[in-house]
Amino acid sequence: MDTWKRRVVLYVAFLGTVITFTAITYRWGMRVFENDPRTLIESFQFAIEMFTTTGFGGDAADWQSQEMHAFIAVMDLVGMVLLIGALPVVATPLLESAFSTTVPRSLQDDVTGHVVVCSDTTRSDALLDEFKSEGVPYVVVEPDPDRALVLYENGHRVVRADPETTAGLEGARLGSARALVTDVSDRVDASIVLAAKELSTDVRAISVVEDPSRERYHRLAGADEVLSPRSLLGESLASKVTTAVRTDLDEAVAIGES
Repeated sequence: MDTWKRRVVLYVAFLGTVITFTAITYRWGMRVFENDPRTLIESFQFAIEMFTTTGFGGDAADWQSQEMHAFIAVMDLVGMVLLIGALPVVATPLLESAFSTTVPRSLQDDVTGHVVVCSDTTRSDALLDEFKSEGVPYVVVEPDPDRALVLYENGHRVVRADPETTAGLEGARLGSARALVTDVSDRVDASIVLAAKELSTDVRAISVVEDPSRERYHRLAGADEVLSPRSLLGESLASKVTTAVRTDLDEAVAIGES
Protein backbone atom coordinates (compact mmCIF):
# COMPACT_ATOMS: atom_id res chain seq x y z
CA MET A 1 0.00 0.00 0.00
CA ASP A 2 1.28 3.47 -0.90
CA THR A 3 2.30 5.80 1.91
CA TRP A 4 -0.48 8.33 1.32
CA LYS A 5 -3.12 5.60 1.12
CA ARG A 6 -1.91 4.21 4.43
CA ARG A 7 -2.14 7.69 5.93
CA VAL A 8 -5.70 8.09 4.65
CA VAL A 9 -6.73 4.75 6.15
CA LEU A 10 -5.16 5.64 9.50
CA TYR A 11 -6.80 9.07 9.46
CA VAL A 12 -10.24 7.61 8.74
CA ALA A 13 -9.78 5.01 11.49
CA PHE A 14 -8.68 7.71 13.94
CA LEU A 15 -11.63 9.92 12.96
CA GLY A 16 -14.05 7.06 13.51
CA THR A 17 -12.54 6.42 16.93
CA VAL A 18 -12.86 10.08 17.93
CA ILE A 19 -16.49 10.26 16.76
CA THR A 20 -17.34 7.10 18.70
CA PHE A 21 -15.60 8.43 21.83
CA THR A 22 -17.41 11.75 21.50
CA ALA A 23 -20.81 10.08 21.11
CA ILE A 24 -20.34 7.77 24.09
CA THR A 25 -18.96 10.57 26.30
CA TYR A 26 -21.76 12.93 25.28
CA ARG A 27 -24.39 10.34 26.11
CA TRP A 28 -22.79 9.77 29.52
CA GLY A 29 -22.47 13.49 30.21
CA MET A 30 -26.07 14.25 29.34
CA ARG A 31 -27.24 11.51 31.67
CA VAL A 32 -24.93 12.38 34.58
CA PHE A 33 -24.63 16.19 34.48
CA GLU A 34 -27.87 17.23 32.76
CA ASN A 35 -30.16 14.40 33.85
CA ASP A 36 -31.44 14.40 30.26
CA PRO A 37 -30.49 11.01 28.74
CA ARG A 38 -29.84 10.57 25.03
CA THR A 39 -29.98 7.40 22.96
CA LEU A 40 -26.84 6.12 21.29
CA ILE A 41 -28.16 7.12 17.86
CA GLU A 42 -28.92 10.65 19.10
CA SER A 43 -25.42 10.88 20.56
CA PHE A 44 -23.86 9.81 17.27
CA GLN A 45 -25.99 12.37 15.48
CA PHE A 46 -24.64 15.07 17.78
CA ALA A 47 -21.02 13.95 17.20
CA ILE A 48 -21.41 13.86 13.42
CA GLU A 49 -23.14 17.26 13.33
CA MET A 50 -20.33 18.75 15.40
CA PHE A 51 -17.43 17.31 13.39
CA THR A 52 -19.09 18.19 10.07
CA THR A 53 -19.67 21.77 11.36
CA THR A 54 -23.39 21.60 10.53
CA GLY A 55 -24.45 22.62 14.05
CA PHE A 56 -25.71 20.85 17.14
CA GLY A 57 -29.41 20.52 16.37
CA GLY A 58 -31.71 21.33 19.25
CA ASP A 59 -29.36 20.21 22.04
CA ALA A 60 -27.62 23.55 22.59
CA ALA A 61 -30.43 24.87 24.80
CA ASP A 62 -30.23 21.79 27.04
CA TRP A 63 -26.66 22.35 28.23
CA GLN A 64 -26.77 23.87 31.70
CA SER A 65 -23.79 22.38 33.55
CA GLN A 66 -20.26 23.74 33.34
CA GLU A 67 -18.93 20.23 32.66
CA MET A 68 -20.96 19.87 29.46
CA HIS A 69 -20.01 23.33 28.27
CA ALA A 70 -16.32 22.51 28.86
CA PHE A 71 -16.72 19.19 27.02
CA ILE A 72 -18.35 20.88 24.01
CA ALA A 73 -15.61 23.53 23.89
CA VAL A 74 -12.85 20.92 23.93
CA MET A 75 -14.53 18.83 21.23
CA ASP A 76 -15.03 21.94 19.09
CA LEU A 77 -11.27 22.46 19.15
CA VAL A 78 -10.64 18.79 18.38
CA GLY A 79 -13.04 18.98 15.44
CA MET A 80 -11.23 22.03 14.07
CA VAL A 81 -7.86 20.27 14.34
CA LEU A 82 -9.22 17.22 12.55
CA LEU A 83 -10.71 19.38 9.81
CA ILE A 84 -7.44 21.23 9.25
CA GLY A 85 -5.49 17.96 9.39
CA ALA A 86 -7.68 16.46 6.68
CA LEU A 87 -6.24 18.87 4.10
CA PRO A 88 -2.59 17.64 4.07
CA VAL A 89 -3.47 14.05 4.97
CA VAL A 90 -6.42 13.38 2.67
CA ALA A 91 -7.22 16.21 0.26
CA THR A 92 -3.70 17.08 -0.93
CA PRO A 93 -2.58 13.48 -1.69
CA LEU A 94 -5.85 12.78 -3.52
CA LEU A 95 -5.45 15.87 -5.69
CA GLU A 96 -1.80 15.09 -6.40
CA SER A 97 -2.71 11.54 -7.33
CA ALA A 98 -5.52 12.74 -9.62
CA PHE A 99 -3.38 15.21 -11.55
CA SER A 100 0.02 13.46 -11.52
CA THR A 101 1.34 10.98 -14.06
CA THR A 102 0.85 7.39 -12.97
CA VAL A 103 3.19 4.62 -14.09
CA PRO A 104 1.21 1.46 -14.93
CA ARG A 105 1.61 -1.64 -12.79
CA SER A 106 1.18 -3.92 -15.80
CA LEU A 107 1.37 -3.69 -19.58
CA GLN A 108 -1.63 -1.93 -21.05
CA ASP A 109 -1.12 -2.93 -24.71
CA ASP A 110 -1.04 -6.35 -26.35
CA VAL A 111 2.69 -6.46 -27.01
CA THR A 112 4.31 -9.86 -27.69
CA GLY A 113 7.80 -10.96 -28.63
CA HIS A 114 9.26 -8.19 -26.52
CA VAL A 115 12.31 -8.03 -24.28
CA VAL A 116 11.83 -7.58 -20.55
CA VAL A 117 14.58 -5.36 -19.10
CA CYS A 118 15.25 -5.38 -15.35
CA SER A 119 15.85 -2.62 -14.39
CA ASP A 120 16.94 0.98 -15.09
CA THR A 121 20.75 1.10 -14.78
CA THR A 122 23.64 3.09 -16.24
CA ARG A 123 23.98 0.49 -19.00
CA SER A 124 20.28 0.17 -19.79
CA ASP A 125 20.15 3.52 -21.60
CA ALA A 126 22.41 2.27 -24.37
CA LEU A 127 20.49 -1.01 -24.53
CA LEU A 128 17.12 0.74 -24.87
CA ASP A 129 18.50 3.02 -27.58
CA GLU A 130 19.71 -0.06 -29.43
CA PHE A 131 16.28 -1.69 -29.13
CA LYS A 132 14.65 1.46 -30.50
CA SER A 133 17.01 1.70 -33.46
CA GLU A 134 16.42 -1.98 -34.33
CA GLY A 135 12.65 -1.79 -33.78
CA VAL A 136 12.68 -4.37 -30.98
CA PRO A 137 9.75 -3.99 -28.55
CA TYR A 138 10.72 -3.89 -24.89
CA VAL A 139 9.41 -3.13 -21.43
CA VAL A 140 11.40 -1.97 -18.41
CA VAL A 141 10.45 -3.38 -15.01
CA GLU A 142 11.48 -0.75 -12.45
CA PRO A 143 10.56 -0.89 -8.74
CA ASP A 144 11.68 2.65 -7.87
CA PRO A 145 8.72 5.03 -8.43
CA ASP A 146 10.83 8.08 -9.26
CA ARG A 147 13.04 6.32 -11.79
CA ALA A 148 10.02 4.56 -13.30
CA LEU A 149 8.26 7.92 -13.69
CA VAL A 150 11.27 9.46 -15.46
CA LEU A 151 11.42 6.55 -17.91
CA TYR A 152 7.68 6.69 -18.49
CA GLU A 153 7.71 10.42 -19.18
CA ASN A 154 10.64 9.92 -21.60
CA GLY A 155 8.47 7.67 -23.75
CA HIS A 156 9.67 4.23 -22.65
CA ARG A 157 7.33 1.32 -22.03
CA VAL A 158 7.60 0.87 -18.25
CA VAL A 159 5.99 -1.29 -15.60
CA ARG A 160 6.41 -0.23 -11.99
CA ALA A 161 6.89 -3.54 -10.19
CA ASP A 162 9.40 -5.64 -8.29
CA PRO A 163 11.30 -7.74 -10.86
CA GLU A 164 12.27 -10.28 -8.17
CA THR A 165 8.65 -11.39 -7.85
CA THR A 166 6.63 -13.50 -10.24
CA ALA A 167 3.77 -10.99 -9.96
CA GLY A 168 6.02 -8.18 -11.18
CA LEU A 169 7.25 -10.21 -14.14
CA GLU A 170 3.71 -11.31 -14.94
CA GLY A 171 2.79 -7.63 -15.18
CA ALA A 172 5.44 -7.33 -17.91
CA ARG A 173 3.95 -10.40 -19.69
CA LEU A 174 7.11 -12.42 -19.43
CA GLY A 175 5.29 -15.49 -20.75
CA SER A 176 4.93 -13.89 -24.20
CA ALA A 177 8.38 -12.23 -24.21
CA ARG A 178 11.29 -13.32 -26.36
CA ALA A 179 13.93 -12.69 -23.70
CA LEU A 180 14.73 -11.31 -20.28
CA VAL A 181 17.73 -9.05 -19.63
CA THR A 182 18.61 -8.35 -16.01
CA ASP A 183 21.36 -5.99 -14.85
CA VAL A 184 20.79 -4.88 -11.26
CA SER A 185 23.37 -6.61 -9.08
CA ASP A 186 24.90 -10.07 -8.94
CA ARG A 187 22.59 -11.21 -6.14
CA VAL A 188 19.41 -9.58 -7.44
CA ASP A 189 20.00 -10.79 -11.00
CA ALA A 190 20.12 -14.41 -9.86
CA SER A 191 16.88 -13.91 -7.93
CA ILE A 192 15.20 -12.36 -10.99
CA VAL A 193 16.28 -15.27 -13.19
CA LEU A 194 14.84 -17.74 -10.68
CA ALA A 195 11.50 -15.91 -10.69
CA ALA A 196 11.52 -15.73 -14.49
CA LYS A 197 12.18 -19.44 -14.93
CA GLU A 198 9.42 -20.19 -12.44
CA LEU A 199 7.01 -18.39 -14.76
CA SER A 200 8.38 -19.62 -18.08
CA THR A 201 11.14 -22.09 -18.75
CA ASP A 202 11.15 -21.17 -22.45
CA VAL A 203 12.07 -17.51 -22.08
CA ARG A 204 15.71 -16.74 -22.79
CA ALA A 205 17.30 -15.23 -19.67
CA ILE A 206 20.39 -13.05 -20.02
CA SER A 207 22.03 -11.79 -16.84
CA VAL A 208 24.97 -9.47 -16.19
CA VAL A 209 27.58 -10.13 -13.50
CA GLU A 210 30.21 -7.77 -12.17
CA ASP A 211 32.23 -10.60 -10.62
CA PRO A 212 32.94 -13.31 -13.24
CA SER A 213 33.42 -15.89 -10.47
CA ARG A 214 29.66 -15.71 -9.78
CA GLU A 215 28.73 -16.75 -13.29
CA ARG A 216 28.09 -20.34 -12.24
CA TYR A 217 25.49 -19.24 -9.70
CA HIS A 218 23.57 -17.46 -12.43
CA ARG A 219 23.83 -20.56 -14.60
CA LEU A 220 22.45 -22.66 -11.77
CA ALA A 221 19.59 -20.18 -11.37
CA GLY A 222 18.66 -20.81 -14.99
CA ALA A 223 20.40 -18.04 -16.94
CA ASP A 224 20.95 -18.95 -20.60
CA GLU A 225 23.61 -16.30 -21.14
CA VAL A 226 25.81 -14.62 -18.54
CA LEU A 227 27.71 -11.49 -19.54
CA SER A 228 30.55 -9.82 -17.66
CA PRO A 229 31.12 -6.21 -18.76
CA ARG A 230 34.67 -6.16 -17.42
CA SER A 231 35.63 -9.32 -19.28
CA LEU A 232 34.00 -8.09 -22.48
CA LEU A 233 35.77 -4.74 -22.20
CA GLY A 234 39.10 -6.40 -21.49
CA GLU A 235 38.77 -8.72 -24.47
CA SER A 236 37.80 -5.81 -26.70
CA LEU A 237 40.79 -3.74 -25.58
CA ALA A 238 43.12 -6.70 -25.90
CA SER A 239 42.00 -7.36 -29.48
CA LYS A 240 42.66 -3.75 -30.40
CA VAL A 241 46.10 -3.81 -28.76
CA THR A 242 47.21 -7.00 -30.49
CA THR A 243 46.18 -5.71 -33.90
CA ALA A 244 48.05 -2.43 -33.35
CA VAL A 245 51.40 -3.96 -32.31
CA ARG A 246 53.90 -4.87 -35.02
CA THR A 247 56.74 -7.31 -34.54
CA ASP A 248 58.90 -5.72 -37.26
CA LEU A 249 60.48 -2.55 -35.94
CA ASP A 250 61.84 0.09 -38.29
CA GLU A 251 64.35 1.48 -35.81
CA ALA A 252 65.92 0.25 -32.57
CA VAL A 253 67.37 2.19 -29.67
CA ALA A 254 70.07 0.55 -27.56
CA ILE A 255 69.47 0.61 -23.79
CA GLY A 256 72.29 0.45 -21.31
CA GLU A 257 72.65 -2.22 -18.62
CA SER A 258 71.18 0.04 -15.94
